[in-house]
Amino acid sequence: MVTLKQLDSQLSSSTTSQSHLSSLNAPIEGLFLIDDFISEREEFELINSIDLCEWSGNGIPPNPEMKRRTQHYGYEFSYRYRKVVQNLGKLPTFLDFLIKRFIEKKIIQPIEEEYPNMCIINEYQVGQGIMPHTDSPEIFNKSINNTIKTQILIDYDKIK
Repeated sequence: MVTLKQLDSQLSSSTTSQSHLSSLNAPIEGLFLIDDFISEREEFELINSIDLCEWSGNGIPPNPEMKRRTQHYGYEFSYRYRKVVQNLGKLPTFLDFLIKRFIEKKIIQPIEEEYPNMCIINEYQVGQGIMPHTDSPEIFNKSINNTIKTQILIDYDKIK
């Protein structure tokens, strides 16, 4: 098992790309960390944009069963049925700077197959967590996690 904190001590924050992964001896292929991926100002603006949008979860459809607030863009994912249930259209423009940075940092290629088409925003309160799971590669091809507004520890493990 590897934690982001372990990877953090091995990575250079501003020059990280997938090609640096081999030097980490990380047990999970393709896993890497970029510290301070966005500035404090960008984080503030992103949070303000997110907070202007509607949330679901905590009894609010389309995912009322969730015990946390969520926002879905591009496609709506049903946690109850564990599948995409609706096309919601294009991603919001407030995510454009992130996508541009993903391309600049070579996290994704500027080709249609790698261009982000879905974004799920989760709000976790103190003491909340996420159950161990494996994201479906058919739905979630390449996953990118951008944590804002908090310090976080995530444990990743190889699929057995």
